[in-house]
Amino acid sequence: MHEAMYRYLKNILMFTLILTITFSSVSLTHGAESGIYIHYAETLKELGLFQGTDQGFELSRKSNRAEAGVMLVRLLGAEDLALKEADKNLHPFVDVPQWASPHIAYLYQRGLTNGISSTLYGSKEEITPIQYTTMLLRALGYKDEAGDFDYRKALDFAYEIGMLDDTELYVLNSMGNGGILRDYMAMLSYKSLFEEMKNQDKSLILALIEDKVISPVKVEKACKIDSFLTSFLLAEGYFSDDKIKDLLSQTEDVMPQDEKVVFQDGEVRAVWISYLDLQKVLPNKSKEEFRNSIRSMYKNIADATLNTVIVQVRPFGDALYPSNYFPWSYIITGTEGISPGFDPLEIMLEEAHNKGLKFEAWINPYRIRAGSKKTLSDQNQALTWLNDGSNRVIELSSGIYYNPASKDVQELITKGVMEIVKNYDVDGIHFDDYFYPTTNLDFDRIYYQKYVENGGSLSQADWRRENVNQLIRDVYSSIKSYNPSVRFGISPQGIIEKNYNEQYIDVEKWLSSSGYIDYICPQIYFGYNHSTQPYEKLLKQWNGLIKNENIKLYIGLAAYKLGNEDTWAGNGKTEWIGTTDMLQRMIRDGRLQSHYGGFVLFRYDSLWNPPANLKSQIEKELKAIRQ
Repeated sequence: MHEAMYRYLKNILMFTLILTITFSSVSLTHGAESGIYIHYAETLKELGLFQGTDQGFELSRKSNRAEAGVMLVRLLGAEDLALKEADKNLHPFVDVPQWASPHIAYLYQRGLTNGISSTLYGSKEEITPIQYTTMLLRALGYKDEAGDFDYRKALDFAYEIGMLDDTELYVLNSMGNGGILRDYMAMLSYKSLFEEMKNQDKSLILALIEDKVISPVKVEKACKIDSFLTSFLLAEGYFSDDKIKDLLSQTEDVMPQDEKVVFQDGEVRAVWISYLDLQKVLPNKSKEEFRNSIRSMYKNIADATLNTVIVQVRPFGDALYPSNYFPWSYIITGTEGISPGFDPLEIMLEEAHNKGLKFEAWINPYRIRAGSKKTLSDQNQALTWLNDGSNRVIELSSGIYYNPASKDVQELITKGVMEIVKNYDVDGIHFDDYFYPTTNLDFDRIYYQKYVENGGSLSQADWRRENVNQLIRDVYSSIKSYNPSVRFGISPQGIIEKNYNEQYIDVEKWLSSSGYIDYICPQIYFGYNHSTQPYEKLLKQWNGLIKNENIKLYIGLAAYKLGNEDTWAGNGKTEWIGTTDMLQRMIRDGRLQSHYGGFVLFRYDSLWNPPANLKSQIEKELKAIRQ
């Protein structure tokens, strides 16, 4: 009985310690430094295994092979030994600079590195992901020359032994034979510390600790900023019971009473207001009734320290404003084409700016109807095109859609965007995730055959993607030629492959080029414990896709899942139930990404009109993100 109670109390102490250290480490990131894996670099520095340069960590630049050799020697805590044995250790390379010669000699003598020839090390060449990973694997005791792994598949082997996760493997493979940023080198170095040495029942970090390469003082300093390191060493039995209590007493003083995180400059903190939210405040309301409802909604949003609203103003090939191209939306009065007697968009925009909120107009470009809901009015251009046999509008079992291949459709959508930009002082135009409505290749085969007959060589799938690309380019260039300050962004599905294969949108092309978008806002509607699509994996994948430094990453978060079972999440199906800081944690992890620009919550009613049994939980979630 006493032993069971002892174990219980010990576990509580360990859990409390981890939480305490996590909270107390929030403000330790160097403000002048940037990088996805800066927290790894900081831990390595506290452990004495990474120094950076006189310019700091320099995570945003690439290292050459000589620098990489020095980095590895420092990771192994062997720099003093390498310098001491400089006269004894030799290497055959004539191109190694003097400052790196002891380090390369140390590695060469121990079989941890080779040259690019018998006399050249390739010191000035950029180190590649495969090369640096190979050096780390050798440091862990694996020998490619002995057949432990294939040098050309070093990244795959690192993945097999658990050193890399899916996202990290994907990103590193995407670099090919190009140079690797120091940011990713820090990540690889950090991850290698927790891998077991070959034929040894201990990890590299425990080996370094046992060999007194890392002192207890350095371990404790690192643990104060790294909760994963702390939990790992606790699980390995590194800390004695007395040390656990001692660490707790040291960190209690820095535990914040009301934890605060300073907003990043320019961080977009947004919420989507869908037509579903507006259907509760707009249908058959007077101008003043609608204005009062919108004011109330915006007050809730501003009180939650959010600064942007993304409002659906064209949900179904229609409009919540007087338009020359689209009929009045049926969500206003129940019948398409009927004016409410006032301009809802004008009111929503005016009240947003009065409240200090940015306003983006959310448009669904291709969808005209979902299912069989509501008939099209005679004023709707889509009805004419649907009936004229031109195939500019198509009807499927899932609904009615504009055909993305039609030049007339592309022109109509672009004109509709510019009508808003020219007539309203919006801060942005926002497209959602509805593009090609089906993977069935039949409905647009006639258009495709005409394309081929005119000399086109793309496959039908790639041709579809180029149709979407053309629309996005046209919209972007039209907006920027009129008002460069209006931003244009798109919110695709969270799973990258689905966008490419099912929606026929090439987000990777958009994110590596100019002339498409200002920001991408993937709907990462998955929890941390999702069995196939965990949040952190997708977050890093999206950040890694951005090659145009002018494009920002906004993160779409699933506020609607709070308090509910995530049916298809496997092991993570219950993680949204009872949580009070899920959104806060996701936002914080987002801020660690190099291209992060903000977050968007889906959607308004999920946060301010939840079921009664979820109200308390949602209020706590909202309180947690007011930071």
